[in-house]
Amino acid sequence: RDLHAIMSGAQLKQPFNRVNMLSEAIYRVLEPNLQELSNIEIGRSLNALARVVVGDVNRDKLRNYKDVLRWSHFSGKDQYKGSPEFLQRLPRALTSTLYSDEIALYDSFNAVGAASLRPARANAPRQAQLAGCTFPVIYADLCTMGTLPLIGIEEPSPTVADIMTRLVVSDPWISKRFEQVLAIMPADVLLLFRSVTAVVIGADIRPSFYDPLTGALYLDAEYFWLTDSERSTISTAADFRSEFVSKVKFAHLWRYVDGNTDAFTSLYQADQLGRRRLEDIELNVARLLLHELAHAADAFRPTLLDLIPLNATLYELSFTAVSDELQQSSPLQSDLLASMANVLFHGVEPTFQEANYSAAQIGSAFAPDPAADLYSYSSQYEDLAMLFEEAMMAVLYGVRRDVAFTSIPAAGFTDEIYCEDLQVAWGMRGRITARQVLDRAKLVVAALLPERDYAGALDPLDKPLLLNSGTDWCSSIVAGDGARFAPLQQLRRSVSPRQLAAPGRH
Repeated sequence: RDLHAIMSGAQLKQPFNRVNMLSEAIYRVLEPNLQELSNIEIGRSLNALARVVVGDVNRDKLRNYKDVLRWSHFSGKDQYKGSPEFLQRLPRALTSTLYSDEIALYDSFNAVGAASLRPARANAPRQAQLAGCTFPVIYADLCTMGTLPLIGIEEPSPTVADIMTRLVVSDPWISKRFEQVLAIMPADVLLLFRSVTAVVIGADIRPSFYDPLTGALYLDAEYFWLTDSERSTISTAADFRSEFVSKVKFAHLWRYVDGNTDAFTSLYQADQLGRRRLEDIELNVARLLLHELAHAADAFRPTLLDLIPLNATLYELSFTAVSDELQQSSPLQSDLLASMANVLFHGVEPTFQEANYSAAQIGSAFAPDPAADLYSYSSQYEDLAMLFEEAMMAVLYGVRRDVAFTSIPAAGFTDEIYCEDLQVAWGMRGRITARQVLDRAKLVVAALLPERDYAGALDPLDKPLLLNSGTDWCSSIVAGDGARFAPLQQLRRSVSPRQLAAPGRH
């Protein structure tokens, strides 16, 4: 009966014939998968979504889909658990032909899928606007700088407390962990938040990204868990880009190293144990923040924040991005690598030739070009963010970045990949100091953190080292002359999936 109600409600366009708006919204969310689900699975999904969306409307002390059917837009507003703005937007496309079904779908996803999002600080000055401003559907939903300004407009040197007032989370534990990790970040990481309006951390956000229309960061909660119970609340869905690697004949890998040791070793071990310490996640969170905050400062550089009118939305501004200047002064050159980036990061189908390039051919094209990483070729924005990330990880933490192109396992990419399956054809450590890359990195760090002399701090860094080709990926961590004295590895060693992931948005 409950299923019939939601299905029949979805067929009706007149609001007085519909079961109610929330049942319609839930149907829109479930519709793509309904044919694949059994009746029992549909019932479980309805009840699970209901517990997120509404309270105990019928007062039977059992929160389930029956509460959605009893809910009324007029009498039960307080029983809806999501942002009031999501609820206010819901009728526009469900009851009017002025808006497309696509808008109705996005409004429904916000009303249902984002209903669990809460401001981390319930009494923060702008907590009521946070969810609505960070999840717009049409241009009219975009907030002005008077409603939700970039943090730096009001706080030129943001503190942890300032940033926490702009945080939205899907689970309470996330706000605690985010505050803890902010407290141990270098001061200049906090400074970069001035080009951000808000931070959204969700259990279902993957990959992480920055949106220049809202000015907000959207971060994957996977980066922040410390306990297994926290981990259990996070989606296990794969990054949508993970399937693209199977379309080519090489692997693109990366890691950060401290000396000849993987800087993330404790993180990999803690992942397997299901228990992490704050120091286990620090470097990986720093890498994530430096990358995503680079996008924010690229779009709205700190020297221009005082020029932003409060009655404008970010969409209405027309500032020249730092990445525009980078492309004008020192553009990337390789069309081959730009095509491969489209395949690996945007899902474009490769040509026969692209699908069969070897790791050695990719390395030969990459070596002379001024990019920090293959991901740099996916857009001018990722080009800038990769330069900034690698430069600042070296300056702030003293770790160097390896990038390599290797063979792929004969059996393809399975759940367990071994070092011996990944033979290095070309790789480099500390590419940020390569002659053709260094000047570009200096331009970026000077523009994004103009108060600091980090451009000068790049000069003393160690010169780049080529990784030893012909060795496997794990053995290649011992670079340069030290490789001659490395112990022979007899056991098959597995590779962390993190090193195979897209280096930026994940």
